[in-house]
Amino acid sequence: MSKRKFSAEFKVRFVLEGLKSPDGVAAHCRRQGISEQQFYKWQQQMLSNADALFEQVPQKAARKIQTLEEEI
Repeated sequence: MSKRKFSAEFKVRFVLEGLKSPDGVAAHCRRQGISEQQFYKWQQQMLSNADALFEQVPQKAARKIQTLEEEI
């Protein structure tokens, strides 16, 4: 049996839906055929990388400022 691959978008959506699921994480995982262990691994990856979402805006702004300064 080959290993299934999931897109980053699927993983994020799956974790968020699991957290909101009224049936709980276990039932959500069973419906999709994905282990709870995998769910919690993806959740941990999401949480540990969440700060990058907020750092992107300043990085883009810093690059824009640098580009504009170089033009001057």
